[in-house]
Amino acid sequence: MRKLSFIYIQKKQKSVLDCLIIFCLFFCLFLQIKPLTVSAQTQQTNIEQNGRIRIVEAAIVSGQQVLLGEIAYPIGSYDQKAWEQIANTALWDAPTAPNKPMAINKQRLQQEIEKKFPQLKSSFIYPNNLALQLGGTIILEQDLISLTVKTLTPLLASMGSDGSLEDYKIPSFIFLSHPAQRIELEIPQKLSGGRLILRFLVKEPDNTIVKKISGNVFLNLWKEVPCASQPLNKEELLDLSRVTFIRKNLAHLKEEPWDGKNAPLRLIRPVGTNQVIYQSDVAQIPFIRKGELITLLYEGKSFELSIRGEALSDGFPGESIPVKNTQSNKQVIATVKDRQTVVVR
Repeated sequence: MRKLSFIYIQKKQKSVLDCLIIFCLFFCLFLQIKPLTVSAQTQQTNIEQNGRIRIVEAAIVSGQQVLLGEIAYPIGSYDQKAWEQIANTALWDAPTAPNKPMAINKQRLQQEIEKKFPQLKSSFIYPNNLALQLGGTIILEQDLISLTVKTLTPLLASMGSDGSLEDYKIPSFIFLSHPAQRIELEIPQKLSGGRLILRFLVKEPDNTIVKKISGNVFLNLWKEVPCASQPLNKEELLDLSRVTFIRKNLAHLKEEPWDGKNAPLRLIRPVGTNQVIYQSDVAQIPFIRKGELITLLYEGKSFELSIRGEALSDGFPGESIPVKNTQSNKQVIATVKDRQTVVVR
């Protein structure tokens, strides 16, 4: 009986030992596999934890498949090796025809990306639309801004004005068909403060224009303009002794300021102290003023008759104005000859 018990205990101990050995083997195998699994997950989720991925608005693709690295770039802190591994992931078929961009809206773009990277749903930043072109080159918004500044700065300097550009409303990108094409900004015929129309020209090497793209920008244009140094009343004479020049932003002036030339002039409306004198505020001093007594000269083939008359309106040389004959009180139309004489023929 003791022998049987001993044999039973020996078998039981051996069974437990076998179980321990099997458990240890499985545990060791688990330790070998687990680090590989964790490593793969870490590579896939590292960007999600430490950075994000921004999808661009437009991109050039070169192969038959669109790669993640062609349309996106990582931002923030991320593992470069992990990004390089997913950057080469093929997403969908590229456009098949050169120079015919493919447009993808945000909803479809998000669906396609999340199919490939379900673990990184919260990591992507999407544009409203994505445009893709097979081959060629792309000009980005910042490049267009730099081109605008480079083109307009010398023009502003030649005008003797200080200018600054802001609030650009221009394309986010422009596709070019091939690297030999270039883009230029059409020179504006006139620079004036306020909203300025821009026209970008896509040209071939032989200067043929193949495309025109419009935009606009707000131009702040600072210049010294004539202002009243004292209150000025209607019908007064304006000369430079009553003018001061103050630096103003032409973009915020209601109309063209007076250029400060041809003084003395006549004011046709009042202007307050330090207010801008506009071109429409002044007029030339007429040779003959309304209400003045002048010589009314009747000329015939064989006679001349000179009497006194009253000008019923202002007049310049060669103009016809109404004049009242002070003897008969009749009105006639006469031509201004000089500052004292009008002629009826």
